[in-house]
Amino acid sequence: MPAGACVGAPLTPSTRPSREVSLSIQHTRSMLARGLSVLRCFRPGEPELQLSEIARRADMPKATAHRIISELVEEGMLERGERGLRLGVALFALGARVPRQLTLRSRDCFGRPVSCGDVVRGGPAGPVD
Repeated sequence: MPAGACVGAPLTPSTRPSREVSLSIQHTRSMLARGLSVLRCFRPGEPELQLSEIARRADMPKATAHRIISELVEEGMLERGERGLRLGVALFALGARVPRQLTLRSRDCFGRPVSCGDVVRGGPAGPVD
C-alpha cells in the first residue's frame, strides 16, 4: 500500500497496490497457503467454480491458480466437473479422519436443533465439545 494510505480506507486508483506489489506479496505466501486459499474459494450452494473465479477469489494470477489446481486435481482434492472445478472426494476422505470422540452439541444456545452441516457452514451451532 502506498505511503499515507489508511488501513481500512476504500481503495482508489491512488491507494490501490500496484500489480507488481500484489504479485510480490503472492510470492511471500507459501505454496501450502496458496493451495488452501484455492480450497477456501468454494462456498455452500456453489458446487463448481471456473478457473477465473477461483483466481479472482484467491487473489492470484490465473497461471498460478492453474498450476495449484492441477496439483490439487492430481491429488484428488479437486475434481473437474461439467461447468468447472469442485471439491474432490479425497478432501472428504481426509475430513473423515477427524477423531470420532469429537461430539457436537445437538442444540444451539437457543435450544434449536443443529446439524453437523450447520457447524461446517458457520451456522448457528454451538462450539465443538
